[in-house]
Amino acid sequence: MIDRSIVSTALLVLAAILLLAPAIAPVQPVLYHDLRGTTLANETQLETEGIEVIAYENLSDRGQRYYEATLRNGGQYVVSGGAGAEEFDYPAELESDDDGVRRRTSLGAVAIERPTDSNLPESEQRGPRGGARDDPQMRTQYDLMSTRTDEPPLGDTGNLTRLLSVLAGVLALGTGGYLRSKP
Repeated sequence: MIDRSIVSTALLVLAAILLLAPAIAPVQPVLYHDLRGTTLANETQLETEGIEVIAYENLSDRGQRYYEATLRNGGQYVVSGGAGAEEFDYPAELESDDDGVRRRTSLGAVAIERPTDSNLPESEQRGPRGGARDDPQMRTQYDLMSTRTDEPPLGDTGNLTRLLSVLAGVLALGTGGYLRSKP
């Protein structure tokens, strides 16, 4: 028969490892691509507002993939921290106010000029700016996209793995402590 003290010691060591694992491997930031809508405003107006304008054809292959994935995924697409497209800016500036609430101080903003003869999915959102589609002087459509660096959503695989590690560590700690204290 296996000695109970060996099993309890092994469980307590396992518990320590499982409880420390989330601190050793912290949550890594991810890059968000959020579609804010489509506008028919002209390039000059957008640049005046501080929004960089890029033609779809001038995006890198990765930039085109992320843009298309954002269109197909209902306006948001998330990738891991080091996998951003070179033409997109991913600011991560957060500021705490007097109440300790963290607020975003900036977003990367880009307007992507849609090709007129493309098979790209239509944006599900309409932006607050722009004119009627029938206006002959404003035929070019721009999809407004914001980008940022932030923590992954709670349901992310990395967060769930850390949660399971803590739960298993608590279970191992309780079981090992019970076996050690049992007469």
